[in-house]
Amino acid sequence: MKQPTQRDSPGEVVYLAVGSNLGRRVENIKRAVRELKRRPEIEVEALSSLYRSRPMYHLRQPDFVNYVVRLRTTLSPRELLANCQAIEQVLGREETFPNGPRIVDLDILSFGKIVLDSADLKIPHPRLQERHFVLIPWAELNPGWVHPLLAKSVKRMLAEAGPNPGVRPLK
Repeated sequence: MKQPTQRDSPGEVVYLAVGSNLGRRVENIKRAVRELKRRPEIEVEALSSLYRSRPMYHLRQPDFVNYVVRLRTTLSPRELLANCQAIEQVLGREETFPNGPRIVDLDILSFGKIVLDSADLKIPHPRLQERHFVLIPWAELNPGWVHPLLAKSVKRMLAEAGPNPGVRPLK
């Protein structure tokens, strides 16, 4: 029996940002990916390298560890969001304030060619083009992915994002 390849696997290709800045940060984000892999409707296809990044928006908090995950899923965007939120809860995420510290954070960056703008979910992620901690690891996985609204590739968005504010490979 032929094994499915990336090209003929069912479902949509999705890119997720996974980050943590509390507790055992590397273990937190690795646990999040293990939880994704346990779900039968989700196939994790690739992981970027790990990166350490300074916080944005609210600066008085610990540095983050981040990576980007490419997966394929037969779930709808809202079903995937619910799965991501459930994983965050299992790993102990507690709501603090927007852009505050967190045990783990899973953000849907893109979902196939879908554009969605609702109160609870925006795809593509509305601020991905300004976030080096997303663009740098995403460029490892697919620098040619094109933002459906901005008509810019990951590589171009990264070039236009300005100087790197401190996103570094985790050694």
